Amino acid sequence: MNKIVTGLIGLGIFIAFTWGLAISIKEIPFKIIVVLIGAMAAYGLYEEVKEDRENAKKD
Repeated sequence: MNKIVTGLIGLGIFIAFTWGLAISIKEIPFKIIVVLIGAMAAYGLYEEVKEDRENAKKD
């Protein structure tokens, strides 16, 4: 449960910071990069939580 909460808080802070940069820079390619990296980070968090839950079921 701790991993989910800290992961969501970290992901939220990361996305807020990088999206703020994307808005201030006002370049479309940078916004696309921010969205892609944010999506990859969210998927990485999802995979980590999924793996953690599978390991908890085995124990």
